[in-house]
Amino acid sequence: VEDPILKGKEDMNRRYKAVCAHSHILRIRGKEIRAKLEDLKFVMEIKSGAFGNVSTYSYNGELMAVK
Repeated sequence: VEDPILKGKEDMNRRYKAVCAHSHILRIRGKEIRAKLEDLKFVMEIKSGAFGNVSTYSYNGELMAVK
């Protein structure tokens, strides 16, 4: 008999590792670029709500929305 709590923890760890593998990657004009938050320049806040903030940032002259 499989433990549902253990299965849930394993699933959460798998998802967490997948998110970490894709963090700090920007996709700009078909290229993948590794970047740190310090590499982005804050431009302005777009919207703030119950599920977080969305702001405009710049990276090497490219504007993007970041949540």
